[in-house]
Amino acid sequence: MSTSFSFLIRDGLESDLDACLELDHTYQTEYDSRNNVVRTLDPNNIETLVIYDPLSRPIQVVRDMNGNGADPLEPADILIEQVFD
Repeated sequence: MSTSFSFLIRDGLESDLDACLELDHTYQTEYDSRNNVVRTLDPNNIETLVIYDPLSRPIQVVRDMNGNGADPLEPADILIEQVFD
């Protein structure tokens, strides 16, 4: 399942500057079968992956930093790991 949404900044009013620059405030989000967010693509095309354990707890978050997609094995990407007892 995936979805995308847009929002307007500044209390629902899009700024004239944003309109002139044609800025996009659209996020694309993908979910797994348990309705957990597994992938997000922000307006700057920066990908974030979230990896869950069998109890739907996030154990890794990977943020793409070099434009080739989020990869937990890529040294340039940011990897945050969480361990549960």
